Amino acid sequence: MNAFFVPAEWRIVVFGLRTQCTIDELHALLGRWADTEVEIEIVIVSEAADDAMAILRLRAALPYTTWRLAQRLDRRVHDGRRLRSWIPVMAWQR
Repeated sequence: MNAFFVPAEWRIVVFGLRTQCTIDELHALLGRWADTEVEIEIVIVSEAADDAMAILRLRAALPYTTWRLAQRLDRRVHDGRRLRSWIPVMAWQR
């Protein structure tokens, strides 16, 4: 991977959460990665559909580590729903 295109911090967007999901529940899903420097933000997508997503900000993470964590989350089922994760590689502004 070209160093010019490597983001300063990696993000993983996790879909398939319910609106009642808490940050503590997400820390349990992260497993050993919960000990690393990860910021978690939960965004409500739709109250009516009981749908939310989480944005994980990983500081000082390597691309392979980020990919492995996203792969781990992709295999998880939380609260009866299968989780899906996505790693954005373009510039992020929110």
